[in-house]
Amino acid sequence: MGLFGDVFLIAALAVTAVVSVALLYRYRADLGIGAPGAVCLALAHTALGVICVKVFAGLESFSDPRSAGMSLFGALFFLPVFYALGAKSSRRNLKLVFDDLSLCVMTALMCVRVNCIISGCCLGCMIAETGMRWPTREVEIAFWAILLIVSVLKKERGYCKGSLYPFMLMVYGVFRFVIEFLREGTPIFGPFHIAHIWAIVSFLIGSAIFFILIEQEGMKHRR
Repeated sequence: MGLFGDVFLIAALAVTAVVSVALLYRYRADLGIGAPGAVCLALAHTALGVICVKVFAGLESFSDPRSAGMSLFGALFFLPVFYALGAKSSRRNLKLVFDDLSLCVMTALMCVRVNCIISGCCLGCMIAETGMRWPTREVEIAFWAILLIVSVLKKERGYCKGSLYPFMLMVYGVFRFVIEFLREGTPIFGPFHIAHIWAIVSFLIGSAIFFILIEQEGMKHRR
């Protein structure tokens, strides 16, 4: 990656941590934390997210996670385990924990994609007869930014009730499945990459959780 790339990655993670602190402080009442707790949780969440994407990339490529790249699906698939364990051990509301920390995930994945531009990874395919590439990284950055704004608005209006994380899994699964056709990658079957599989898994997991939440809400109203 080089020195500049390493420095920019650190800067991207620093921005992630700062925005995460602001978000967690804004919703501190949900988690029962103050300013120091928001700072500690944001830093821990950012560090844990890096570990998750590195470990997933290592497992995906059968290589040492320390020298592997990053796979964003690692954060989406592994972080919920820690959310559930943390919520249960601290006796906090599971839905609120997932709603609040999902905002931090969106921030982190947006900033990491910005770093991809600097590091020169995750390139889009060449556009025929143009000498240019599909701006897949830029489009994904816009995707995360829009999703973050929409999610914050939903949170502010009280529409979440545990739905933010599964909603994120669903929409990112659809988005990534489509845009993956325009990205460089090693085909595993025809035009399909390994990321197509993870995109499908992401959509299915998100859909299952989302409809479970809908069913739970329906049962409450029927009582």
